[in-house]
Amino acid sequence: MKKPTLIFIVTILVGWQTFAKEQASLAGVVVSVNDNELSHVIVRVTQTDCASDCPTPRYTTTDERGQFYFFKLPNASYELDVIDDGGKTLPSP
Repeated sequence: MKKPTLIFIVTILVGWQTFAKEQASLAGVVVSVNDNELSHVIVRVTQTDCASDCPTPRYTTTDERGQFYFFKLPNASYELDVIDDGGKTLPSP
């Protein structure tokens, strides 16, 4: 059975100043190519613009509408992945 290709709809929220350290939030919706929202899947965000001392990836689970949120991220570049219940990363466009 072919796994569905995913489309990420991501909104990057404006960073804010907290204790003189800039932070950002990341939010979005995970949908299939058929525009079906995917609930209760794992989303991983990994910082990509660092050397070998990158922070540990963060994980969250989509809600019943396929929405996910990450808060208090350092201002940086990130890669998003969706992981199925078998632990495999699903393909994205």
